[in-house]
Amino acid sequence: MFDLLADRCGLAPGTPTLEIGPGAGQATVDLLAHGASPLVAIEPDPSLAEHLRARFGDRVDVRNEAFETAELAPGHFALAASATAWHWVDQPIGFARLVAAIRPGGWWAMWWTTYHDPERLDALYHALQPILEPVTGGPAGSFCLDREARLADLRATRAFDEPTIDEWRWRYPLDADRARRLFGTFSGILALPDDERASVLERIGEAIDKQFGGYVERNVVTIVYTARRT
Repeated sequence: MFDLLADRCGLAPGTPTLEIGPGAGQATVDLLAHGASPLVAIEPDPSLAEHLRARFGDRVDVRNEAFETAELAPGHFALAASATAWHWVDQPIGFARLVAAIRPGGWWAMWWTTYHDPERLDALYHALQPILEPVTGGPAGSFCLDREARLADLRATRAFDEPTIDEWRWRYPLDADRARRLFGTFSGILALPDDERASVLERIGEAIDKQFGGYVERNVVTIVYTARRT
């Protein structure tokens, strides 16, 4: 994923980068490792914003505000990116602000890793949905995998070259402990009060142990849309 951003989108040391909705900072780590600097991260949730500041210090300019109202220097960024978060943004307003923030010739990349594959639904998906849907609002897959809608949103801006879609389908092995650690990074779960978060993660681990004998492989999709600012 990040090799693609480097090879296609020019992510390299000294690339002024905007990250929208970093959550707990999983993608932020790799953006920094590939040279994003300065890196501005727009995170609307106060607890997650504080988590990011504690995790990255002055390496990341964390701004606790909604992207739709964030004050950004026009044409400043060579790369704007959003990992598993763009579906939370008001699309017309978000794209208008995005177009203003990216410099001509810069790049936009939005991607999602969905820890289920709607074309290959597995037993774990059905087992975890009653646990996850009340706290995460359900999977983002219906949004991110609606390719025509996402391309239509980009084309409607009339500000990007024809977008490119890349997809990877893979399998992710999980035992109870790894499942708790994985789902514990999800923004919706991180934002829960401590006791509620612990309860949700414990239920996930119990589902792995009791329904799958302690081990299961998850069908996963990673999809990325990239487009160059004209």
